[in-house]
Amino acid sequence: MIKITVWMYPHGNASDAKEIAEMKIWNNMTGTRSVGNYEFRITKASMSGKLQYRNWKSGAISGFHRLKKNVWHLIYMVLKEALSNDI
Repeated sequence: MIKITVWMYPHGNASDAKEIAEMKIWNNMTGTRSVGNYEFRITKASMSGKLQYRNWKSGAISGFHRLKKNVWHLIYMVLKEALSNDI
């Protein structure tokens, strides 16, 4: 699994840092050695005191050529899929 956590540092102050979002990407084990199929979930943190995540976007990426492309390509594909209807 790949996990990306997004932090906000108000005015660059690390002591006030807040975790505001998280993305998880996992292999759903339906691909081959060279081509992977993945599922993803993107969550947003509730800003009401205690850290609680709520689902924001989820979906799947099929046919990712993992031997030819790197993790940044996969993250790009996830973001493109997740945000395609928002543009």
